[in-house]
Amino acid sequence: MKRIGILMLFAIFVSLIFISCDDKSIITLGRDWEIYVVAADDVWERTEPYIRPALEKKLVTPMVEKEFVVEHVLPENMDNYLQMRNLLFISVLETDSRIDDILKQSVNEDLYENIQAGEEYLFVTQDQWAMDQFVMILSAPDIESLVSNVSIYPDYLYTYFDDYRNARLKETLFFRTQGSLENELKEKCGWTMKIPSAYHIEKA
Repeated sequence: MKRIGILMLFAIFVSLIFISCDDKSIITLGRDWEIYVVAADDVWERTEPYIRPALEKKLVTPMVEKEFVVEHVLPENMDNYLQMRNLLFISVLETDSRIDDILKQSVNEDLYENIQAGEEYLFVTQDQWAMDQFVMILSAPDIESLVSNVSIYPDYLYTYFDDYRNARLKETLFFRTQGSLENELKEKCGWTMKIPSAYHIEKA
């Protein structure tokens, strides 16, 4: 089995061909900074020392805060979290496991064989079970290979979650704005501005 080196880490990113959810009107739950990690206890015990520090980077604002807050979820409870905004699945290839079922349904046969061969391990997709959702899957044939891959450059995982959060925030602030309220300002005041959703004009 091939061990994935640091130079290959940037080449193994593949966009999953996920089966789209039937109801695109389902809205995600949770906050932008919350990441729910679905993993068996033994897998999480081995990977948590790399993943949690990478995702829960500290910010001083001036209080010390975390960039993301990670919550561990057992696979048997995953159905209660499938609409969460940020999901991270971590697993070894186990026949008939829930996460393995997701992989088999989500990638083509060649990609799945690459996972079995240890040639690829990181996959991402969006809007799998709800709108504005980001999903990442880390998988490998065995726990040693999985830990090896994750430990090489855990900040790579953070980059994907952070980039998607920033893109989502940009969409909310600059594109999902209140057109009618902006037009009202233009008509009454002769100028206008971008007004994000849920903002209102304070009246004296």
